[in-house]
Amino acid sequence: MTDAAPSHRNNFGLLRLVFAMFVLVSHSIEMVDGNRSREPLTYIFGTLSLGELGVDGFFLVSGYLITQSFENSASMFSYLLSRVLRIYPAFMIAFALSIIIVGPLSGADMNALRGTGWMMQLYYMLLLAGPILPNAFAGLHYPFLNGAMWTIPYEFSCYLFIPTFGLFGELWRRRILVFLLMVLLLVSAFVPIGNNAFTLPSNFSGPPKDAVRFASLFLSGATFYIFRDHISYRNDLAIIAAIALLGSLFNHATEVLAMGTLGGYLIFWFAFLKCTPRLNRINKETDVSYGVYLYAWPIQNLLIKFVPGITPLLVMILTTISAAALAILSWNLIEKPSLSFKRRSN
Repeated sequence: MTDAAPSHRNNFGLLRLVFAMFVLVSHSIEMVDGNRSREPLTYIFGTLSLGELGVDGFFLVSGYLITQSFENSASMFSYLLSRVLRIYPAFMIAFALSIIIVGPLSGADMNALRGTGWMMQLYYMLLLAGPILPNAFAGLHYPFLNGAMWTIPYEFSCYLFIPTFGLFGELWRRRILVFLLMVLLLVSAFVPIGNNAFTLPSNFSGPPKDAVRFASLFLSGATFYIFRDHISYRNDLAIIAAIALLGSLFNHATEVLAMGTLGGYLIFWFAFLKCTPRLNRINKETDVSYGVYLYAWPIQNLLIKFVPGITPLLVMILTTISAAALAILSWNLIEKPSLSFKRRSN
């Protein structure tokens, strides 16, 4: 869901695709009957789901690459334009399709769009909030037109926060970044601020605890970038980090602390693995990760609504095929042209 690093010798494209697929797989299992206990990571560890792991990964990678983008931008305007063009065009099209096509198919009350209804949807869209129509997917366990969109405002908010670090010198920037990261990780791990379950109380955000968690993960990724010259990515350290991370996943507090540290190390270790040219090419030229993330949810709910008794595996397979096709169209018709516009404007 973010721009690739300037050097193509990395596996960020593959990582983004894997994280998007984690979310798709997790939702395919849970959305069928609302039974989260069958979800792989929840079944094993009882703390986080595969989908949450995917979102965590997105925020860690995003923190690294967005901080890099800010430092490499010619101006504040250039940085903000890049962020807007990367997020908004594809989001707006997916939002509109969720209303115009998914809405009627979901059984939503389309009369809600009359009068000022369209203006309200436009307001939601501009705030990167998910679309809401009455009675959409009524009777299903997660009756939302596009429930996956709820994380996008958090990510864009992190984009807007990064420039504040430009107000400080390099030494103070590092100190403040590390201090904020430590505070957010500790608060997320030990302070009971809201429900961390998979709920969508509104189209604008999820539970408050998720806001703190996402911010901590994003800042963790930013910290890995800021201290990139001081971090050694070694295979033996990666093995140790993986073992320690697995052990931490059985407890909520240790899981939160480990994802932002050990999880970050493992992600960036893999991103910068040497001598992996084939992995470097995956999802690089045609980045479908954002499109898969945006379109999987409505496809899953439509399948569940119109195919009674459909299995999670079949939802997973059909959603992967359909979402990938839409994601390819999104990249070639919307995302790539938008990014090209930014390059032409420089």
